[in-house]
Amino acid sequence: MPNSPLLGTVLGTYEDALRPLQTHVINLTIYHADNDYLEFASKTGLVGASLLFLPIFYLLSRMIAAFLKDHRGFRSSILLGCVGRTLGY
Repeated sequence: MPNSPLLGTVLGTYEDALRPLQTHVINLTIYHADNDYLEFASKTGLVGASLLFLPIFYLLSRMIAAFLKDHRGFRSSILLGCVGRTLGY
């Protein structure tokens, strides 16, 4: 099982990669992380994380730029809600 920062631990192996690091409740198997983004990044490494996060950061920057540029109440409220939902997963 590869375990490198570049390639990650491979999809479907989170519990196997976590077991050597588990220091408490060692008889309990943890299958998934609480945060889906961080679990995906740990499984796929920097390559997969960049493929996941770069489009998210691009869309987030476009939404913030549109929010700052457009001062109509209706549209800016929707954009602010989209930014909040993107950041608040």
